[in-house]
Amino acid sequence: TDARLTYTPLETLAKVLVRDTLKAHPRLLGLKLFGRLPGKEGLHIVASDVAGEVGQPGHQAETDVFAKDVFFFGRERTFVTVTMGLRDRNGDTMGVLRFMLTDFTGQTEMTAISRAITIREKMEERVRSAKSLLE
Repeated sequence: TDARLTYTPLETLAKVLVRDTLKAHPRLLGLKLFGRLPGKEGLHIVASDVAGEVGQPGHQAETDVFAKDVFFFGRERTFVTVTMGLRDRNGDTMGVLRFMLTDFTGQTEMTAISRAITIREKMEERVRSAKSLLE
């Protein structure tokens, strides 16, 4: 008989992406990655800076971003939130990213979105498909 080795990764690519991105960008206060989980309907958190949130369902904003490929922007007292799609190599939306970025005086919606787009593009370079996010 032939020897067979079955490898099960300890962390999904989605979790590694979130962890590495947070480490590389100190002005990033939080990051959540939403995707489709096998056997579940709708979008769910597949990776987050808060470990207990994984598996929680997404809101309507994430569903709209996924379906319509739009941006959402929100401003809180000390940070801004940018929600945008994560695309695969074909340009199709495979997930949704919610960035929480530090706010600074004079920051506009466009500057926050452009900061988030730069981070998103670096993340997209490491992902081939939606399936690879969960492997």
